[in-house]
Amino acid sequence: MFALANNGGYANSWLLGDIKTGEIARYELGLHYSGFESTTDGFYSGYNTATDLKIRNQECIGEGEDYTDVRKNGARRLRFMQLEEIHRGKIDAELAKAMIADHHDVYLDRNDNPCSRTICGHLELDDARFGGSDHGPFNPWGANDGKVADSEMARDMAFSARWGSPVRRPFDAQAFMRRS
Repeated sequence: MFALANNGGYANSWLLGDIKTGEIARYELGLHYSGFESTTDGFYSGYNTATDLKIRNQECIGEGEDYTDVRKNGARRLRFMQLEEIHRGKIDAELAKAMIADHHDVYLDRNDNPCSRTICGHLELDDARFGGSDHGPFNPWGANDGKVADSEMARDMAFSARWGSPVRRPFDAQAFMRRS
């Protein structure tokens, strides 16, 4: 069903789950290729970049470099990997909400540095002196929603969602305009 009338315009991750078996999966769809991986013992993160090598390297412009560069999208991927290792076997909905609101900057190894290099991305606060956005400093862009679901929620056809910054930090338009 996902591939029906697919134009390949936005290759990213679709996170799926089966409450009967406990299996979760990440499905990625490009224009010509798709990727699928599943587990019954782990978690998947999804964000606006493909993880499947074939899709990323053959269908996405500039994604190969950004995927590993911790000044760019590679920072989010690396931080999710770090948090998975730290919390393996203990991730529940509340911890997942904290994970998507994480402000640890892996490039500078700073715990509270909301910027383009954090899971809860805040490009509006980033002066871009260490790389980051291809759109220059102080860009009004970043993580603008966060969604979490566990088996119980899925059983009830529900999920937890936050529109806006997953850390609940409001966008301060006046401060943004002074910086830019």
